[in-house]
Amino acid sequence: MFEHSLFILELVKTTFLWFQNQASQLLKRIVLFILREGPVPRHVAFIMDGNRRFARGRLLSRAEGHREGYDRLVDALKWCLELGVKFVSVYAFSVENFKRSSEEVDDLMQLAVNKLEEILKERDLMEKHKVNVRVIGELGLLRPDVRRAAARVMSATRTNTGGVLNICFSYTSQHEMAGALRKAARGLREGILAEGDVTCRLLGRCLHTRGCPPVDLLVRTSGETRLSDFLLWQSGFAVLDFSPVLWPQFSLLDLAGAIAKYQRAAPALKELRRGSCCCCDGGSGGGDTALLGGSEKGAVSQRGEEAGADTQRRARTDAFLAMQDELLDEWIESNLVPG
Repeated sequence: MFEHSLFILELVKTTFLWFQNQASQLLKRIVLFILREGPVPRHVAFIMDGNRRFARGRLLSRAEGHREGYDRLVDALKWCLELGVKFVSVYAFSVENFKRSSEEVDDLMQLAVNKLEEILKERDLMEKHKVNVRVIGELGLLRPDVRRAAARVMSATRTNTGGVLNICFSYTSQHEMAGALRKAARGLREGILAEGDVTCRLLGRCLHTRGCPPVDLLVRTSGETRLSDFLLWQSGFAVLDFSPVLWPQFSLLDLAGAIAKYQRAAPALKELRRGSCCCCDGGSGGGDTALLGGSEKGAVSQRGEEAGADTQRRARTDAFLAMQDELLDEWIESNLVPG
């Protein structure tokens, strides 16, 4: 009789969990369907704040709180991809975080190694969504094992074209922009670029997020209302959403609220960007130089000269950017081999 009762209880539990899962899946489909009726952001960025407070509130270790945060990252990425968001950037570790206790930094480094390896085993991300994973930041500051893990995941996913996940690790926007200036200075010094080639558009294409559109929506959890030096160039016209929930508690409904906020602001955002030439990769280009008077023949000649100059400028910038790609490939290959 006792064994029969246990069987009944287990059956009830299994049935309840099945219905709960089905209801959750149905809710997700309804929410995503409604959101797709409006404009969907191309690029969403997350400041994943609140892991430590989440752990303290549940008497967990800090490492356990960060692990819970990683699980939420995977969920949020899947929600974005299913919605149609193709570019997702997350603030995983700031350069400033090196100032934390050595124990916590070591825990975060080890967690990064483990989770970067786990990303490759996420079949939904790798096989269904074909995500290109990029680990970006001051990677030279990381432990060798973290660099190897980053190189492995970037090497394994670099040909994927379904979506992009930028994991900003050992990152600040100040470091990123200073790095872009150093790259341009090197191009000038080596004669690859001319002085006139260095524009806001070129500098945007020297950022770690090269190839990604500007951030449309930036979400920060835990109630903090700061950007903490995260993607400042890329977020110049982004809609900001400061959510009160801690990152491990961030839900699809929280994301839906942020997306709805973006959709309400999208028309105004489009108008603001129309007049801007400073985008993180591309943009309006800043317009053509006006022709001030002169004969029609002279104007045609001037336009011809400008077209020739533009062709030369594009050739120089293409060569410069190809060199940046080669340097990244070299970094990946050099870090795949244990040093």
